[in-house]
Amino acid sequence: MNARFANVSDRDKRLLAAGGFVLMLILGYFLLYEPLSNDNRRLRAALERQDIDLAWMRQASRSLRDRPVVQAAAAADEPLLVIADRTIQAAGLKQQLKRIQPDGDDKIRLWLEHASFGAVIKWLDTMQRQHGIRVDAATVDRQEATGVVNAKLVLVTGEVTGS
Repeated sequence: MNARFANVSDRDKRLLAAGGFVLMLILGYFLLYEPLSNDNRRLRAALERQDIDLAWMRQASRSLRDRPVVQAAAAADEPLLVIADRTIQAAGLKQQLKRIQPDGDDKIRLWLEHASFGAVIKWLDTMQRQHGIRVDAATVDRQEATGVVNAKLVLVTGEVTGS
């Protein structure tokens, strides 16, 4: 191969070198620059969507915080577990409910998976406004799909104390 290349004219050697250089540039573009550029665009779009979700969550949080707590008489008539199960079904979250565990008479723990964040917030608002049931603790993890979360919640009966 080297002997064959040595017999090639200088003009052809320069042409081969230029062609090799152009080929390296093209490969560099398609194997390095374009994939990185596409990932950058995709990540920027995802960040924009997450910023929009965050702004909505903050607004929803403010509006929920500003609402007065209404202690409903129904909360005293039905067990907390029954109210939670009935309202979860009415909110369309029954499929997302993976586990519900009573913790005494006035506290339950529940796990929702792949639930719409908006539906969870609306359901929690209903629980607080109509039944006087509030969130004592919550862990909410966002999922890949926009507006979808996994949530671990502890709900208690009784009025909100503090702020």
